[in-house]
Amino acid sequence: MNKQSTSLPTAQDHSKSSEFWFLNPLAVLLVVLVWIAGGSLVVCLWWSANFAAKFLWAFALWAWIILSPIILSLSLCTLSIGAMFVGMIRISELLGYISTMVFRVSSTPLSWIGINLFSFPTDCYVMSLIASCKYHRAETVIRASLSEREKKCGSNDTALCGDLVSLAQTLSYIGQFNEAESCIKRSLSIKARSRKSNDYPPLHLIYYALGDIYKMALRFKDAEKSYLMAVQHCEASKVPRMESVFNISTSLYFSNLGEVYTRTGKLEEAEKCFDKAKSGYKSMATKSVTMSYLRKVGVLRVKQGRRGEAEQCIAEAVKLCEKCATGIPSEKITTLKAAALLESDKGNFARSEAMIKDALSLAERVYGLDHPEISDILDQYADLLSNQSRQDEAGNCIARSAAIKNLVEKQFSNISETEPLQP
Repeated sequence: MNKQSTSLPTAQDHSKSSEFWFLNPLAVLLVVLVWIAGGSLVVCLWWSANFAAKFLWAFALWAWIILSPIILSLSLCTLSIGAMFVGMIRISELLGYISTMVFRVSSTPLSWIGINLFSFPTDCYVMSLIASCKYHRAETVIRASLSEREKKCGSNDTALCGDLVSLAQTLSYIGQFNEAESCIKRSLSIKARSRKSNDYPPLHLIYYALGDIYKMALRFKDAEKSYLMAVQHCEASKVPRMESVFNISTSLYFSNLGEVYTRTGKLEEAEKCFDKAKSGYKSMATKSVTMSYLRKVGVLRVKQGRRGEAEQCIAEAVKLCEKCATGIPSEKITTLKAAALLESDKGNFARSEAMIKDALSLAERVYGLDHPEISDILDQYADLLSNQSRQDEAGNCIARSAAIKNLVEKQFSNISETEPLQP
């Protein structure tokens, strides 16, 4: 579906191998050095200990061999996530890759006692790949992880659900919505048949991912249903000791639901959703999350005619985008769209058009030529051109947008009609 030329920055995503392949020996070396450093100390202590203590130090050596790669990999994962949040995407990707390789190197001793935490470093690496818009490479990594899990756990184990959801989200970025929807259906089916109701990912997260897929495909009615299901399951699964975590999740769901209501003209419902989302966003208080919230609220304020508040929200979102998301093109695209909408509302058509053109050019490089994100930008561009009585140009935008929507619509089997959303 995507028609990306070789001149685009993301053309390298089609490569099956990572550009960090040369770091594989470094991962091996890191694990070996950690084992030697800790093992040497333990052996020295074992040698000088009495007979009874030797057993304890022997156990300590075995535990070090097992646990040190976990500690090393999780530390690298934490650094990777931190780098991603401050916009250092390249460094985040590098650390995520090394973390994944460390776990691969140490997988044999870990498997002796049945420990399998491979998904966490893989998830971190995939997150960094998606943030840098390397969707095809992320797809390759997830499919490899999913295949490995199927061999170990079978095709109906809940351990597959996390990879299925990640694969669905990644496929939606490259416009493969039919397969993305199928992955979510399969995940929901596995959850429905399983007795392991507490396994990751929880149902509310799966419905949230489904809502994001539908929202990206501009199927707002289906997105609304999915987000409402996410809220319902999140509220039903709350536990007192983790209430703050559930409140943050609910805030994310209400925020995206508010965006859907804004897009469909249900401004009162959108206002209520953003009010409910506000407390959770204050709890998270990260720049990227705050930027997303302010941008969505700013668009709502434009449509409500509250220009002063809209200008304040979007201006702050633009500043945060420049600070924390300079390496995330998808964030820049949505921020440009919001800023262009505000400028158009103020009558600054030339400035708005320049922003829309920048957003369109960047989106074509990131998503390809036939992605719904392109259609959405074209619709906004058509409105801007119509306001300037440039009907011929507006008509061209509308025609191209309609062609993209038709291509996307053909992919869907419409889960809301063929199957109930609730498993």
